[in-house]
Amino acid sequence: MSVLPSDDYIIRNVAFEGSVGTLHSSGESPRPVAMFPPSEIATKVEVSNHGGLYNIKVTGTDTAVIDGKVFGIFRGTSEKWALEYQPQYDAYIVQATSQNGAWTVPNGGSHTQVAVAPIDASPDVYKTFLFTFEGPHRGA
Repeated sequence: MSVLPSDDYIIRNVAFEGSVGTLHSSGESPRPVAMFPPSEIATKVEVSNHGGLYNIKVTGTDTAVIDGKVFGIFRGTSEKWALEYQPQYDAYIVQATSQNGAWTVPNGGSHTQVAVAPIDASPDVYKTFLFTFEGPHRGA
């Protein structure tokens, strides 16, 4: 298992081009965490390792699962994430610790929100659950 050190990373999905960021909304309402196309500037995401569980902050907001989707939140309980390294892809599965499921991108459309769902191991879907972390310690 490859332990990811605390740092800022650009998170990308293995199945689809682009990187993870938040769709901004007004006020302090939750912000959808979504995939942005390669044509847009990639957002650096703050990842903090706390003894093997991770806090992930996107554009300064903690991340949480709300109704099966990932949001950046200003208040409330943030999710602790477990990162499971997949060496054959040099990527991670980002698993929720409060429920059964992991980050996935249901399709490659621009601004598709990151969802949390049970892992589907079928070859045509599995890569949608895999994310790379590019930063000073990995692949940048």
